[in-house]
Amino acid sequence: MEHDAYLTTPRFINRGETGIPISNVKPLLKFAQADGIDTQSLLLECGIQATEFCYQDRSILLSQYLDLIQRIRLEITDPCYALKLGEQFFINHDGVLACRIMASNTVAEAMTLLCRYQVLFTQMFQFQFSIHKGVGVFEVGPSQALTNTNEHAIQHFIEYIYGAIFNLGKFCLGTDQIDLDFEFTVNKGEYARPFKHYFGNQVTFAKKNNRVLIPEKTLNSKIIYANVEAAEYHEKLCKRFLMKYESDELIIKQVKQVIRSMSFNQITLERLANKLHLSPRSLRRHLKNVGVSYKALFETERKRQAIKQVQLGNIALDKLAEELGYQNTSSFSRAFKRWFGLSPQQYKDNHQTLPRHEELF
Repeated sequence: MEHDAYLTTPRFINRGETGIPISNVKPLLKFAQADGIDTQSLLLECGIQATEFCYQDRSILLSQYLDLIQRIRLEITDPCYALKLGEQFFINHDGVLACRIMASNTVAEAMTLLCRYQVLFTQMFQFQFSIHKGVGVFEVGPSQALTNTNEHAIQHFIEYIYGAIFNLGKFCLGTDQIDLDFEFTVNKGEYARPFKHYFGNQVTFAKKNNRVLIPEKTLNSKIIYANVEAAEYHEKLCKRFLMKYESDELIIKQVKQVIRSMSFNQITLERLANKLHLSPRSLRRHLKNVGVSYKALFETERKRQAIKQVQLGNIALDKLAEELGYQNTSSFSRAFKRWFGLSPQQYKDNHQTLPRHEELF
């Protein structure tokens, strides 16, 4: 299916504007539980209901997910957990970009393609690749949308990306070892030994940028799956999916703008489609292309507005319930507790200031 080929990373590495699917939170939670962390208490602290994990179509706010990552990083004993999550993703997922990279001739060509089509891998981070005096420099940095995100979450994603790409590289070269130097901005000298053991390479911390240095010999290494015909085929697919991504991203942005301009009790798929001059079927297709349904997007916007207004405290609960399309305050309170594990008043008492990540929604 075309949509499956398009998605080359778990959805939690996108901008999170449509919510973070529970299915993409589970791997991290499983690692935490295997490490002995009390995940039930952890979820409650983040305002996430454990019962939501029984559903495939539920999601949490990006701010909740970032909070969860931060708490896990402070408790987990395995310093390589995020690298291993990236490795597991490489093992369990595939996509058109991965196929294009596999069909490349050399590592240098593969890295160039990875940066050219990086939005098919992640939209939350920016990749840069250049060659200076024969040494390749692959640099990873957060996008502008993550400017105020805590260091724990940024480092989690950096390590995850490194883990996925490192294991893809080993696979492409048909080896269990690649000559590389890894640099991290985080000052975690105690991670040097386990990271060096994982990568089998030099690892340094407290650097200016998150970078991977690729020596000339590695840059010129031949990829064992190189295939001209497959490269041409997947190059066309990458270009097509890049255009599709840009089109679908614009639709998502417009849908959110329309939802925020309407009263929640007036919003329907048909009315949204009409305002966007699309048929309901076309709108559903665009939403499906970015891995979200109308129902999930509507629910995420409700959550966003609910948590914002409860924290600000500028509107009575009965009025807020009405604005969000609920028949009464009790219905809204039940929904709020289902989303965040607390009643609106309890949440307000425990979260006096807006989360730093709320502007991402």
